[in-house]
Amino acid sequence: MTVSKEFLELLLDTMAPLGPVVVKRMFGGAALSLDGLTFALILDDQIWLKTDPGGITRFEAEGSR
Repeated sequence: MTVSKEFLELLLDTMAPLGPVVVKRMFGGAALSLDGLTFALILDDQIWLKTDPGGITRFEAEGSR
């Protein structure tokens, strides 16, 4: 499991308006945090977002798995 530099840069550029997103490399992947809260994992150039049941419904409505 790896994270390409290009994919990580794309995510960080996209998320820049949120504030200072921190990347922590781990186990060949990476975790993204903002204000001390980890909200996503990146594995094999895929982003896995942490959410609640209401968020799952919204993501699925937009075509996410």
